[in-house]
Amino acid sequence: MGNRRGAFTLVEMLIVVALIVMLIAMLLPALGMAKDTAKTVDCLARMRTITIAWGKFAQDNRRRCVDPYPGSGWIGNGNSLDANKAGKLPPYYSSDPTAPQCPADTSNHFRTYSMNDHLGGRWSSSHPIKHTPRRPSHTFVLLEENDPRGYNLGSWVTYTTNGAWVDYVTAFHQGQMNISFADAHVETWKWQDDRTAAIRSFWAVTPDNPDLERLQRAFISTFDPTQ
Repeated sequence: MGNRRGAFTLVEMLIVVALIVMLIAMLLPALGMAKDTAKTVDCLARMRTITIAWGKFAQDNRRRCVDPYPGSGWIGNGNSLDANKAGKLPPYYSSDPTAPQCPADTSNHFRTYSMNDHLGGRWSSSHPIKHTPRRPSHTFVLLEENDPRGYNLGSWVTYTTNGAWVDYVTAFHQGQMNISFADAHVETWKWQDDRTAAIRSFWAVTPDNPDLERLQRAFISTFDPTQ
């Protein structure tokens, strides 16, 4: 009778274990990237759904945007699920109070998305336009706001003529931010300036910041605020 192969030797087992560890090390980054991509896609879908609801509201109200004066704005004020169910738009898009929260949001807050203050936000000193913007593909409706207070007012505001921010933004998607526009298309913006994602205070100043300038163009200059 020939010799029969016995159990694995210790060396062979160690080699197999080492190969498995190597494969796991190679696969983990890809798996992590796939998970991040899935969260980005989910976030874009949520933003698009809410933006479509914003458009439906305007259609039902003679092309008027959500007007927070008087009454509630597009969503309630506060860091709670109850606040996410309040306001004028939730009945148009979902009964799920977690809908306005990005799945990649690491802030532990209940809301990620804020609305262009001129299109239905709630900041007290703003002047919302009466009608939907003339260049909808260039005017943003929602973006992801980094509000450390955890109770963003549902609006995002910035200056339009200098290098000063009012509110600031996030980088939840591998250093990028999702944003939606008035024609209901959505985009992922990669920040070009390292200062953008590093901002941790309101009213920050970053002169000659291409990211801020891009947001300023999408915020107000693409429509006539006198209408």
